[in-house]
Amino acid sequence: MTPEAVHAAMAQRLAAAPPPDGIFAASDVAAMSVLRALAEAGIDVPTTTAVIGYDDVTLAAHTSPALTTIRQDLAEGAALMVDRLMQRIAGHATGSAIVTPVLIERQSA
Repeated sequence: MTPEAVHAAMAQRLAAAPPPDGIFAASDVAAMSVLRALAEAGIDVPTTTAVIGYDDVTLAAHTSPALTTIRQDLAEGAALMVDRLMQRIAGHATGSAIVTPVLIERQSA
């Protein structure tokens, strides 16, 4: 969804029903659109509705309130994928890899 579509969907939801206790957005950009819709509706974040994003983009720390988010280490993930690919090309069996995400606590949750 585009940021505009997320904003419109959230505004429509808020017009039809009481605000939810919390929202977990699939990206920080979507979460920022949610924050804007909540602010326009006069809903306090995080007192009424907590918002959490995903990605920890640079702007997440600069929203109002600052966005709580989940950071994934993209560099580590990319290095692991390249390593696994090179092992497979060399004919070796490879297993799965997990990159542990980190919760970055700010003011929105």
